[in-house]
Amino acid sequence: LICRVTDTKKVFSFAWTDADSKSVTAATDSQPNEKDVQESKIKVTSTKDTTYKCVVNDPNGKQNTEATITLNVFEITNPTEVMAIVGAAVSLTCGVTGNTGTPTYKWYKVGRDDPVYTDPGNGATSTYNIAKAQFSDDGAYKCTVAMKVGDFTNDGYDSGMAGSRR
Repeated sequence: LICRVTDTKKVFSFAWTDADSKSVTAATDSQPNEKDVQESKIKVTSTKDTTYKCVVNDPNGKQNTEATITLNVFEITNPTEVMAIVGAAVSLTCGVTGNTGTPTYKWYKVGRDDPVYTDPGNGATSTYNIAKAQFSDDGAYKCTVAMKVGDFTNDGYDSGMAGSRR
């Protein structure tokens, strides 16, 4: 998480707390850089939705501003192995649980760089359908999920593999 102050030549201090008002970091001073930007970065690991607060104090100890950031945690449900019959329809499905916002799903055949399926972008479906399975469809597949939160998109996460078999 990043808390940033811009357009200032003063030295500010930053302090982070979590939703329970427990200190996440001690107050730290920051020096302005060549663009008059100061920031404090923390790395967090959480298994539940958590709210963090960054309080910025001026050199006299007066609170200048504060920002509240909510970290929403989600978990990808692993796809299951699928057995397919040549010529029959087969569906590969993955999903997410938790406070997920609007996910975007992509399916890849392992060993290929280009996706075999991309969700239209509105979280419509996480299912990759093969209308008539062929021998060439045999192999391992992976589902990745990107989550849009505010104006940011996190990196995709590999959910594991689902295989199709002849």
